[in-house]
Amino acid sequence: MAELHMLTLIPIHNLSPYILVSFTNLTLGSFFITSHIYQNWLKRVNLSLLDANAIIKGIFVIFGFTLFNPETIFTEDIRFELVYLLYSCIIGLGYYKFEAWALKKLPNYFVPTANNTRRKTNNIKNILSKKASVSTSKSNQESYLSGGVVAAFEEILFRGFLTIICLGMLNVFISISCLILISIIFALSHINLGYQHVLTKLVLGCICLFSFLLSGDITASIAIHLTFNILAIKKIRNL
Repeated sequence: MAELHMLTLIPIHNLSPYILVSFTNLTLGSFFITSHIYQNWLKRVNLSLLDANAIIKGIFVIFGFTLFNPETIFTEDIRFELVYLLYSCIIGLGYYKFEAWALKKLPNYFVPTANNTRRKTNNIKNILSKKASVSTSKSNQESYLSGGVVAAFEEILFRGFLTIICLGMLNVFISISCLILISIIFALSHINLGYQHVLTKLVLGCICLFSFLLSGDITASIAIHLTFNILAIKKIRNL
């Protein structure tokens, strides 16, 4: 039974170095790539940034599965999958409550924008801490589907593929350092929401990483992240 919880590692030297480096760079820069493509092309077809994020990350996930066997991040026993889903949804709810509390306590420093007035009154911090003003803009109608898909794809990329790459390194110190670096980069990818949001997302990244390492199954971290995204989008849509 213990074998079901063990990660199947792929030594780095078994993968094409050039493809591996390309995949890693695409994954870590996925948010900025998505923002660029959205502003120049996808925005014209009335898609939200969240929709664009789901599309671009989906392409990276498909590319990743050409390098990794799905069995390296998913177990074969459906019983374990269901247990992971149950407990992970509870953890995701707990993290949602934690972030709502943390965002009320942390200083509200945002990245400067051309129009920062509205963000001070109706931003992610205020949304989750129940201080948002009423708004009927389309930006508040984020898709549950896109939010769930983005959560799943981010977990497969960051806590799945990139974690397997880190654990496949021969030096333990380098592996641990890379895992920490990936968690930080994941958190920094949310800097457009505010600096305090980076801190809370670092916590989320660590929770999802530990859940993957302990279970050996990406389903657990996906459920945690998906639960949070759905609850956050629900809060936004209720404004």
